[in-house]
Amino acid sequence: DIDPDRLGQIVANLVENALSFAVTRVDVDVSDDGFTVTDDGPGIPLGEQTAIFTRHYRSDTARGRRLGSGLGLAIVAELVNAMHGTIEVASPAAGRTSGTAVTVRLPIRDL
Repeated sequence: DIDPDRLGQIVANLVENALSFAVTRVDVDVSDDGFTVTDDGPGIPLGEQTAIFTRHYRSDTARGRRLGSGLGLAIVAELVNAMHGTIEVASPAAGRTSGTAVTVRLPIRDL
């Protein structure tokens, strides 16, 4: 089942993370089965895209980014998995030369 409190935590964490990398903009697009958070930041190198959901992983490729504990995206992934959803990253974001899009899909039957 979808836990509304945990869903709020997922959205807040993804938006906060996007804000820490964004140059000027963060977008949240909602669909029938989930949502996508997109920023216009420097993007994530292909070799690091799967690692961002690992506990204590922090990329040092983005200059000027405030470093956190490296737990936020790992917790997001664990919460999404607990709700039988999926999470994926695309960087650069679709139709852009930079930026990152994180898409969360949740089972429709639970929404």
